[in-house]
Amino acid sequence: MAMTPLGQIAKKYPPFLALKCLDKVILNEIKINPNDLDFYLNFKNYISLVRNKHCGGLAFLVKEGIELKQYRTIVYHD
Repeated sequence: MAMTPLGQIAKKYPPFLALKCLDKVILNEIKINPNDLDFYLNFKNYISLVRNKHCGGLAFLVKEGIELKQYRTIVYHD
C-alpha cells in the first residue's frame, strides 16, 4: 500500500522534532484528510494549527508553552 504524503510526514517528523527542539514548524501542501488529523498531527509537545484546502493544506506546529493568537480561518487541534 502506498503511503500518503501526510503518512510520510507522520513517520519522518517526530524524530526530527525530538532532535531539533524547534519552536515552530510550518508544513505546506500536506493534502490533509480530516480523518487523519488527530492521528497524524498529534506530535508530542506541539500544538497543531491546521488549515485545509481542497488540493493541499497547511499546518503550523507550535511548541507547547508559546502563546498563540487564534484566527477563525485556522482550525485548532489539540
